[in-house]
Amino acid sequence: MSKCAYCHSQKGRRSCPALEAGVCSLCCGTHRGREIQCPSDCCYFGPSLKDLPTRESYSRAIEKLLRFRETNATWVKSAILTFLGEDREPEKWEHNPCVDYCLHGHRDRDGRRLVDLFLAERGADLREDERASLALLDDAWFSLFEVQAVKVNEGLELQDLVSGQSVFIRERLGTRSIKRFDLLLAPVITFDDQHEMTGGSALVPRVHREVVLKALRKGADVWRRRRPEASLREQLRGSLLPAFQALREAYANVRLPEIRNSDGDEIVYSTATYKVLDEAGVYERLDAHPVFEQTAEDEEETIYNWSGETENASFSTGPVDLGTIRIRKDTLLLETNSRERLEEGKELLAEVLGEAIRHQDDEFKDLETTLAENRARKESGEADETDSDDGIPPEVKAEIIGNFYRDHFKRWVDMAIPALGGATPRQAVKTAAGRERVIEMLKDQENRLARNPDGGGVDFTEVYRDLGLKRWAK
Repeated sequence: MSKCAYCHSQKGRRSCPALEAGVCSLCCGTHRGREIQCPSDCCYFGPSLKDLPTRESYSRAIEKLLRFRETNATWVKSAILTFLGEDREPEKWEHNPCVDYCLHGHRDRDGRRLVDLFLAERGADLREDERASLALLDDAWFSLFEVQAVKVNEGLELQDLVSGQSVFIRERLGTRSIKRFDLLLAPVITFDDQHEMTGGSALVPRVHREVVLKALRKGADVWRRRRPEASLREQLRGSLLPAFQALREAYANVRLPEIRNSDGDEIVYSTATYKVLDEAGVYERLDAHPVFEQTAEDEEETIYNWSGETENASFSTGPVDLGTIRIRKDTLLLETNSRERLEEGKELLAEVLGEAIRHQDDEFKDLETTLAENRARKESGEADETDSDDGIPPEVKAEIIGNFYRDHFKRWVDMAIPALGGATPRQAVKTAAGRERVIEMLKDQENRLARNPDGGGVDFTEVYRDLGLKRWAK
């Protein structure tokens, strides 16, 4: 099949009487009646529009294809095994891309996809607009897209990070959760002059941006060597599987950055459990000691805060929180964020409380384990309101955090950044490579704060202006 007579990149699947050649669905939908002077009797411009694909006809066709999938268990198992690389249930983020791959990505030894088998066996029972809808999958635009703007309840302005092209995606529900500079690994299809994502998209953490881009470009290069005449979009469609594999590996290999407390100790959530032998004596001695302060009390629990001086003078010039003591009936818990502080706290309790308590055991959880348990509790609905309630009124908290971030970014432009080779952002923007790196860092920061309900409403326009950069410059 020849190339589109308008863009000269996609396949010219539609016969265009105005250009006397084939055009792709994207150019036909975008330019017909405008740049392309269409005759009134053209089936894509005239009265036969009822047979053209729409969002509704696409949904109907996909529902029928999904039912057809249920009768092809062997095919499904092979597709899932290929997509996931092992026999297991897909993770939450993998589910929709896996379904998409099963329907129209996976090919058997003869190069046939499930949608091809479906059309061969059931195509005669489909309406014309449903068959046309499934044909859109052959021209899907698959890539890594960066969200440039979010129009709530309308759609998303996206930029293809491989080709640099921009596209407006019609979307409603997604605009309520997607933020500026989010990254989407997604297929895009075209209905008339409207563009939409299929259900098989995945949100890519910005930290994995380069990994996924590298996989896409490498996959496109492999496809181009096999078929030199293929367009960039055809090459990228052939990169779907390696792109998702790269994202999966990035997730599996991600490690939290090393986080330490103000004393330089590794963060390890540590708990020492004691049996209370003299309840009255415990309360009396804790109340009398200057480093312990009762902060809460109810019928089930009494809480004391343990504070002291940090060894890191650059962190704080006053006392810092070193741990928490919880007393529940005949049990006392000492909680700290490092093994070192737990040992220090145990020595202090032995000195202050003496024989009023008896040590039973210690428990340690690293940061990753603790975060995973917290996520599981929230997903299961077990987390209660107090899990995220720090007692600070939302408006006060927003002001405090907002002031912190605004002050931080005023200083950030002149801070030496290791990721910039020790240069400051103001120094780095003097070169093209440094400018691009600083912009990516600002995008990362803005995206992270947009996803943080306590982000503080930093106006990044001021940061760009201070660095002499154009807002949203690429």
